[in-house]
Amino acid sequence: MDETDRLGRVRTLTLGAIRDEIDPNDMLNIAKITLNWAIRRTI
Repeated sequence: MDETDRLGRVRTLTLGAIRDEIDPNDMLNIAKITLNWAIRRTI
């Protein structure tokens, strides 16, 4: 899975979270994925 696919998946999950009520664990996973991606982009 390349960066574009990963980011697209995060966006899809985030939009899903906005649309529906979501499990807090899912929101935490989205935050971790986004943070890890941001850190990797910065290095």
